Amino acid sequence: MQTKRADIRLDALWCWLLMALAFVVSLWWFVLPLLHAGDDAFYHMLRIEALYQQLSHGLWREPLNRLFFQGAGYASATCYPDIFLYIPALLRFGGLEIAQCFSLFIMLCMGASLLTAFWAGKSITGSSFIGAAVAIIYALCQYKMDCSYARAALGEIQAFVFLPLVAAALHDLAFRHFSRPWLMVLAFGGLMLTHTLSCFVAVLLSALFCLIFVRRVWAHVPRLCLMAGLTLALTAFYWLPCMELLLRMDLHAAHPWTFAFQNAVAPTEVFANVLLGEGKAGLGWELPLLCLPVLCMHGGALRRMAWFCLIGALLLTVAATSLVPWEKAGVLGVVQFPWRLYSFASLLYALAAACGWQDAVQRFASKGQAWAGLALAALTLVMVVAAVRHAPLMDNRYFDLGKDYFAQGAETTYVGGGEWLPFTLDLPQLKLDLRACARDARSAQCPRAVDDRQNPVPLLRSADGTRLTVGLNGATRRFVDVPLVWYYGYTAFFVPADKAFAGEAALAAAMQQAVQAAVPTGAQALRVTDNGKGFCRVWLEGAEQDSKSRAVSAENAGNAEKAASAKGTEGAASAASAENMAGAEITENSESTASAQATNQPEALGQAGLLLVQYAGTRVQFGAGWFSFATLVFVCLGLARRLLRRQPELKP
Repeated sequence: MQTKRADIRLDALWCWLLMALAFVVSLWWFVLPLLHAGDDAFYHMLRIEALYQQLSHGLWREPLNRLFFQGAGYASATCYPDIFLYIPALLRFGGLEIAQCFSLFIMLCMGASLLTAFWAGKSITGSSFIGAAVAIIYALCQYKMDCSYARAALGEIQAFVFLPLVAAALHDLAFRHFSRPWLMVLAFGGLMLTHTLSCFVAVLLSALFCLIFVRRVWAHVPRLCLMAGLTLALTAFYWLPCMELLLRMDLHAAHPWTFAFQNAVAPTEVFANVLLGEGKAGLGWELPLLCLPVLCMHGGALRRMAWFCLIGALLLTVAATSLVPWEKAGVLGVVQFPWRLYSFASLLYALAAACGWQDAVQRFASKGQAWAGLALAALTLVMVVAAVRHAPLMDNRYFDLGKDYFAQGAETTYVGGGEWLPFTLDLPQLKLDLRACARDARSAQCPRAVDDRQNPVPLLRSADGTRLTVGLNGATRRFVDVPLVWYYGYTAFFVPADKAFAGEAALAAAMQQAVQAAVPTGAQALRVTDNGKGFCRVWLEGAEQDSKSRAVSAENAGNAEKAASAKGTEGAASAASAENMAGAEITENSESTASAQATNQPEALGQAGLLLVQYAGTRVQFGAGWFSFATLVFVCLGLARRLLRRQPELKP
């Protein structure tokens, strides 16, 4: 299937104009500054806004998105890759509204996917015509439009950028002697850092591709394994902490709220003009129509490649239907929605159709350039008509959210099925409690810090959301429940009332996925565990509290002394008073206000002591980041050495 450079002429300006037209049509339903509200739009905007608030406090990498659930936290940052979401988060610093940042980022992804599709098509076949045709079909295909508008599936929208690179990398592996191994790292590394499920499916399909062309691939297996290891090393800062959290905790992700066999596509709807969702999914009629020229192709490498892509697309299309026994799929059932295969099928249909149209132009129009331009224009017209015809189904809901939507008491519980919540947490009840609290901050349903007698205790939250301070009031307590979603990694430390650290406390893993702090003799020990309802419980064990007022600090083990001494001077405690408790919205206070609150903190929380709880990160959280950074440095040094070695010697 190694194709020769095509003998077809195409005006470059005309080619780029048609691609630009397809790009503009694909963005037609974005109306700035309004938000086109797809199914997952508010969840992904919450992720972006949480990153923006995190960056505004100088925190570049946090394992929890603290904006969720009005400050209770959500592990989306650990389990859902967000490296590219820093782009829209940084746009917020330019004064743009959250809806504008979200929409602009989707536009950027759609433009990038059009360019990668063009490059991949041209790289595989050597033809600008095929590259442009692939880009146009890929930009306006029905499944991609549904993901962008109806679903607002930001992870898959980002993955669309890297799927064409996967196709180019596999072609390079099998038919060009693996001359560009870096392309494999870029393609699969990008998928890993955008949408893990798409990466999982891509790995399975790539393994099947290697089995089909095992004779061509076998000689490159050592280098292929090396590139796989390099990809894993460069992305370790994401998947290593994610795997640790999934192995240590029982999350909702281990108990799917929906199953693949429930979402399989009906065979009669495969090529129908239906909206994605609610048990329906379609590829549209335009893809099989554009692939008809493949049936008339003559022999040659281009024909073999077209038929390979077409057969592969048809098999993926059938695999997404109820004709496949998805209830027996086993590990493949993690995809939840079989129509996720449509993203791969759409690309293969685009490649097959582009090859068929090029062959038709070459056979029936030997003059080339004019007929090639007309053929590309006709192909573009078909895709534009199909997109316009499908648009009314996309439920065009527009909202004007304003600049600080999530800072104005907006709901922060958009998490879909809540895959990254502890399984013990009752998500519907939590949503009801937070909605009641939003209507009345004094409501008894507001999550708050309570002791073992269910008596509320005063609570303050730091401005950056990383520290939660609870008043102990001198009473003897067995534990204190704090309004933070329970995740492995919360810690606590003792600090005397005069804020002079009495001795470094060592962390030790305790039973039931807890973290236990070894404290000075005569003081109480602390364990942060699940309270049985998915929230944090701090157990106060050991000696009873004395009348001299001891405090508990939650800084990292290595920086506990520094953090304790700075606790009274930084003015980090902001936001809620004792009445607001945990349900209060996180707000940014001025330095003077924060300093005043810090000065009056003992009076606000009681004279008997303070309890601070902070998420210190899982054990591999920071090590994985440094490991990935070191790997990246070695890769850059290796590439530089290779480039310098290739420089030709100067002849006298």
